[in-house]
Order: sequence, then C-alpha cells, then structure tokens
Amino acid sequence: LLNQLQQSHYPGCTVLMSAAEWLAERSQEIEQAGVVEALVKPLDLSEIEQLLAKIGRGEPIPSRPPIVPAPVTVPQPYQQLAAALQSRGSLAWQFSQGLAELVATTPATTGLIFQLDPISRTVSVMAQAGQADLNEEALYGLGESPVSDVMTEAIHILENNVSGQASDRFRKLLHLLPFESCLGIPIEARGEVHHALFLLHDRSDAFTRYHLRDTLAAGALFAVAIERDAMEERFGSINKIMLSGQLAGGFSHEVYNKMSGLEIQLHNLRLDCQRYNSDAGQPANFGEISQAAEALLTTFDDLRQTVELFQQLMRSESGCWTTVNDIVQQAVHLLQPVLRKNRIKVEADLSDELPMTIVNVVQLKQAFLNIMLNAVQQMMYQPGDANLLTITTAYQRNSSNLPLKIRFTDTGPGIHRRLWERVFGLGFTTRMGGTGQGLYITRSLIESQGGRVSIERSVMLLGTTFLVELPVAMAEEA
Repeated sequence: LLNQLQQSHYPGCTVLMSAAEWLAERSQEIEQAGVVEALVKPLDLSEIEQLLAKIGRGEPIPSRPPIVPAPVTVPQPYQQLAAALQSRGSLAWQFSQGLAELVATTPATTGLIFQLDPISRTVSVMAQAGQADLNEEALYGLGESPVSDVMTEAIHILENNVSGQASDRFRKLLHLLPFESCLGIPIEARGEVHHALFLLHDRSDAFTRYHLRDTLAAGALFAVAIERDAMEERFGSINKIMLSGQLAGGFSHEVYNKMSGLEIQLHNLRLDCQRYNSDAGQPANFGEISQAAEALLTTFDDLRQTVELFQQLMRSESGCWTTVNDIVQQAVHLLQPVLRKNRIKVEADLSDELPMTIVNVVQLKQAFLNIMLNAVQQMMYQPGDANLLTITTAYQRNSSNLPLKIRFTDTGPGIHRRLWERVFGLGFTTRMGGTGQGLYITRSLIESQGGRVSIERSVMLLGTTFLVELPVAMAEEA
C-alpha cells in the first residue's frame, strides 16, 4: 500500500502505526516510502491528536529518528511486583503486598482487588492499597456496578471523567469511595474470572492507555499467583493421599499385630470363664478377670491412638498451640512400622528449650514425614543393618527470625552439591519410580508456615542432613 501511494504521487502525509519490532524490521522501506511519522503501539490518542494538529496547521514535521526496538528486559517495577506476589503467606497477603507495589509505581491513589463469589455472586474486597476509606455498606451494591461487569463480561475499563457522563454508570462504585479516574481489568486464572483489579485516582485524566497496558501486564502476575496458590492447594491434597499410601503397608501390619494381640487376650479370657463355669465349686478369681480386661483396654487404646494418628494426615486444620518436639514425635510414631520393616534405627535428640508456638500441626507433620520418607527411600539402597536416621531440634534465640532448627540426618548415599536446590523442584527425582513431588510439596508446606527448608550438608556415600528452620509465633500474633 505504501508503494502504491508513492507511485501515485499521493499529495498528503503518510503516517504508519504498528509494533516497534515490525517498524524496526522495515525501517528502510518506511524511509523510502516517505512516511512522515511512525507511531508505536499501543497508541496514545493525545500523541495522534498533536500530530494531526501540526499537519492541519501546516507545521513542518521533524525528521523521524530511526526506530529501534527496546531490549527485552523486565522493568524494575514488575520485578518488585513479582517478588511481592511470591512472598510467604496467604493469597490475600500476597495480593496486598503486590497491590501496594503497583500503586507505588502508577499514578493511582487507591488500588483494589475485588473477588466474586461463584455461588452467591456477591462481591468483596480481597486486597486494598492506598489511603482511601471504604464504605463497607456499599459492598452489597457492587453486584450491579462496573466491578461486576469487569468480572462477568471480562471487559477493560478506562474512564478519566467519572463525574461527567459516566457518573450514573459508576454510581454504585462511587458509594464505596470517591474517585474521578478509574482503570479496571479482569484477572483471569484457570480459564475463569473471579477477581478484578481496579486503580483509582481522585482527579480526572490520571490514566492513559499506557497505564492500561501496564496494568494488564500486572494482572497477568496476579493471575499467576492465583494459579500457583490453587496448584499448591491441590498438591497438598495429593500429598495426603501419597503419604497415606506410603504408610499404608506398615500401618496395616501394625494394626494386624495389635488385633492379633486382642484376639489372644480375648481367647484367654474366654478360657478362664469356661473354666470357672465348668467347676462350680471353684470361686471365680475376679482379680485375674479384671487384669485381663485391663490388658484388653490398654491394647484397644493403643490401637485407637495408632488409627487416630493415621487419620490426622487427612485432616485440615488451622494453627495450634504446641511444640515442634511433639510434632516430631508424632511423625516418628507414624513412621515406626516403615522404619522397622526397612530395619532403620531412629535416634532423636530433642531440645527441652523449645518454646511453645502456633503452627499448623497437620501440615508440619506432613512435611516432616516427607523428609523422613525420603531418607528411608535413600537408605533402602544401602547394604547392611547400620542405617540410621538422626533427628535433632534446637532453639537459637539469636538466629534472625527463624530460631527453631530441626535437622534430619540419614546415612544414605548422599546428594551431589549441584543437586541441593534441584531436589526441591517439581518433578525432579533421582529414584526409580519416584514422582518428584515429595520435597517440592515439603518446601511449600514449610514456607506456608513462614519457614524454610534446605540441604545443610551432604557427603557422597555417607549421608545427608536436611535443615528445617521455623519462626516462633506467639499466641497474640495468631
């Protein structure tokens, strides 16, 4: 088309609009075609209006500099936003941190992330950044506002004069807080939209199409956080099933042994009763019967505790007030059948100085079991009966914000230094038939408690030490 215009001696001015990469590739052709200006997408309407005004006034158009596409780098604000969205804590906490970073790098005075309940269709505020005070009573009306439109219709909003012709459309949202400029986008994750990101300003003309572009990019990072949170939740559920399957063999053996003991005790008690009934002249020895009944109750209680420990793996619970030593002991007790089956000894050196703390007992127990099962699986390939799993706990008051130290040391084949970080990656395994999920899930579970897990030491052919570091959460903090 440009060549045709040039050949026909078109008297007007030619302006070209396209992506920077395309313009750079064809810069020589554009020069030869006599293009007076090349505009880079996304387009800025004010830039186009200024250019048309110059042409209309007959002003000379300055020579256009060569178009060079910007190097592909991640801008610093996006790096900070991505880091905030990977911080430890709940999804709502990550959103609050990320939204604060986004508001700090845009003209917005207020940032809001709304959430739409898929069942009740009610809208709530999941995260907020900025100084605005929200009228919580107005939340009930957001189902009939642009907030709902953005999420249900997956549309973008860029409005810089809300008090003008758009005041009626934004009436319900204005009841929540006052503003003049509004930018809103849907956050699509897993093919669905249940969240919306809104940036607001109390003066008009605060946002441009470039801000919309940047916000769309930020929305993609928020979507990644949603998908990562959902994936970790699914992995948590899978981990329960994996653990129950790995422990099932030893558990069934343990239950069978206890049931066999019950059967023998009941059989002996029945024989005693038959003996007393057959010899009417011999008085019943109620002391022996009482002792037999007590032994039955003890065995039954032991069996019940074993079953309850196994059932706890499938439960979901929030923080509990306990000590890490108790959780370690429960995990070791659960693993005892597997340890006996594989002839692995356990030595535990648990410090008496550990303080009480608030933790999710089920998640932490699952993490400890994952680490210990990994050690068992490594030592299974070692010949002989000298396999040993050593567990130590310590409280280091001056150790930054993670004073609780739990170490798991095995006598397995060791892990090469190059693999110390890779073993925590999803799908990575060095074991035949391994899934590469156990240690990945372990890191996720530990980090959800505000801690971290790493390989502290590993010597080839001698063994490996895993270090778990945890904070101490007081009751008032929880």
